[in-house]
Parts: sequence; structure tokens; C-alpha cells
Amino acid sequence: MKKAVFKVVVLVVVCLVSFSVANASVANNFIFRRIKSLEAPRIPAQLAFNLADYVTLTELPDNALKGKIVFVRPDFNEPTKDGKLLGDNRIKAGLPDIQYLISKGAKVVIGFHFGRPGGKVDPLLTTLPIAKRLGELLGKEVKFVDAAIGEKVKSAVAGLKEGDVLVLENLRFYKGEQEDDDLNSFARDLAVSTGAEVYVNIASGNLNSQHKKNAKKAEASMGPITHFIKGPHVIGNLVLNELKTLEEFMQGPAVLGVFGGIKVADKIGALKNLLEKGKFKQLAFGGGMGTTFLAALGINVGKSVYDSENVGVAKEILTLAAKNGVAVYLPLDVVLDDGKVLEVFNTRGQKIADIPAERAIKTIGPKTTALYKELIAKEKNRLANGTMGQNEIPE
Repeated sequence: MKKAVFKVVVLVVVCLVSFSVANASVANNFIFRRIKSLEAPRIPAQLAFNLADYVTLTELPDNALKGKIVFVRPDFNEPTKDGKLLGDNRIKAGLPDIQYLISKGAKVVIGFHFGRPGGKVDPLLTTLPIAKRLGELLGKEVKFVDAAIGEKVKSAVAGLKEGDVLVLENLRFYKGEQEDDDLNSFARDLAVSTGAEVYVNIASGNLNSQHKKNAKKAEASMGPITHFIKGPHVIGNLVLNELKTLEEFMQGPAVLGVFGGIKVADKIGALKNLLEKGKFKQLAFGGGMGTTFLAALGINVGKSVYDSENVGVAKEILTLAAKNGVAVYLPLDVVLDDGKVLEVFNTRGQKIADIPAERAIKTIGPKTTALYKELIAKEKNRLANGTMGQNEIPE
């Protein structure tokens, strides 16, 4: 068996495609299509889906939106420091769908999570800064309520006029968002409190997204809530465009795959399947994903963020890549949390050093960055997902 090539690179990757696909089924009318299974994996290993199974926001007739309370579930989990936003790319990505709803006279209620408060109120993780920035980008007032369920929310929604926008407080301030009971009580309370008549998903990562590894349920606002909203359940055009990109990828030639982020479990099944189908000619890893692969090669990763439960699966990916002649690139060097650069491998793929026990990897190093840039510049067909370094800054 040929040995895989272990090298490294870096770049800040903006997701071209969010690897999340769900199944949907038609009830009596296409407008009332529901998610078929809340227990399906976030990324089906077979990556088989049909765009016709998804009803899009723009397919709805105007009377399905005008004057209706529309619950919008985006991914506005922007990076922050000391309670201040450090970016707004995800907010900007969701603007067209929100603007469309405003133009159709909908009463827009937006609910999402922000950071990892763990079911407790954390003033530094309030969604108020998101609401303010969204208002600036929309050029209009965006209302905010410091609750996600209950009388405060009911009162705030009751005051909405056609075209108004309301942002709820961080859904993860409530334990039920990630750990709802068997009756889906939080999902029901969310639907009842907002009075939602339409559900719009504008983040592909939310399609059948599970709240943690080996989860049996989706987060309350990403699936269970739809059981309590009698009207249309649709995807926004942001999600549609990402699914179209994924469909084109599945039908196209082998590509360079660049993967980062920490959610190895969410992507590993798809990676294995795509490798078997010959969809990759090269693979480059960074971020928590890359650190997991470093651990799979026997590198001590110190206090770095990585997926310890899937180190074994990462080893399988490396073996499969080697078997299929796919070159795998891992970080040659990294930037640690103390700002120092540490070389992990030499250019021949030989181990140089472990990560010190008291240190953590913050991002890829300059040699890796240069290498990844070179790879990306040479390859026109690329699929990227996740970031190469730390995106969320602990408070």
C-alpha cells in the first residue's frame, strides 16, 4: 500500500458549500412539506438528495406570507470578543431572504443560537448586537426581545406590523434548545410564544442538524418546532443555492477538498463516501478537523480543540485516501495560543514536534498557509468547508 502524502496548508475558508442534506416529503400540499425524519444524520453518508424535495421561499404565493408571522432560523453565530461582533458575513449572507420576506409584508421573527452558553443566561452572548447589526444592514429598525418564549415574546410579536422584524434572545439560553424533553416542550413553547405560521430555514447547516454527537434529536428550533407550525415549512434561497452547488459538485470532476472547523462527526461520513466515489484528487485539513487528523497520526495536540471521539475514523480516512491515491495535506506548522509558531512536520512528512501539553493550536502557520494557497491557486475545482483556525474567541 502506498503511503499517503502528509503535508499542510492554510487559508481562511468561507464555506462554498455547507455539507448538510436532509430528506423531505410531500404532505397533502407542497406548501405543507415537512422534514421526513428528525433522527436522520446531519450529513447522509450517501449524499443522495433531490432538489425537488425542497420547497423554496419564493415558491410560496404572496398570500402565504403577507401579514403572516414567519419564524426564520438562520445561522448568525458570528465571532465575538467581549460581547462585540468581530464579523458579519453570516448576517449578510442571510439578508436577501429576510429582505424578501419584508417585501412580501411578512412579520419576521428570527430565532437562533449565539455561542455556547450551555442553557444559561450569559450577558456576553446576548443576540442584541446581532439585532443591531442586522438593522444597520437592512436600513430599518429591527426590534429585540430579551426572551425567546413566554409572555414577553407574545407581547413583542403582537406589536409587529407587516414588514417588521423581531430578533429573539439567544435560544441556547434555554436548556431545551439542545436538550428538549420527549414531548418537545421547548419547541412547542417556541412555536406557541411566537405564534409562527410559516417556518423558513436560511442556513443549510440547520437541515436535520443534530445538537451534539450521537444525538437522537435535532435542536428544538431546527426541526421539532415544525411539528407545531401548521403552515408552510420551506428553505430560503441561501440554502437552495448551496444545495445546487453541492449537486453540481456531485456531478462534476474530482476536486481539491479543503476542510476545517471542529465538527468532524458531521462530515466524516460524507468524506468517506466521496473518497470511495473518487470525488477528491487532494485533501487539505486545518482547524479542529486538521488537529483531529494530527492526533490520528500520533501527534500530541496539547489543549487544542479536536474531536477525540473520531480519531479512529480519521485514521480510516487516511488509510482510504492512501489506498485511492489521494494526497492528504496536514499542517506543517501551527500558531499556538501564545503566539509562537511551531513546526509539526517537515516537507517530507516526518514528525518534528508535538504540541506542548499546556498549549493549544490557534491556527495554521505561515508555511502551511503558503502551501495551501499554492494548492488552491493551482486547482480550479475546489470544495471548501470550515475555517482553518480559531473562529470563536472564548470570553
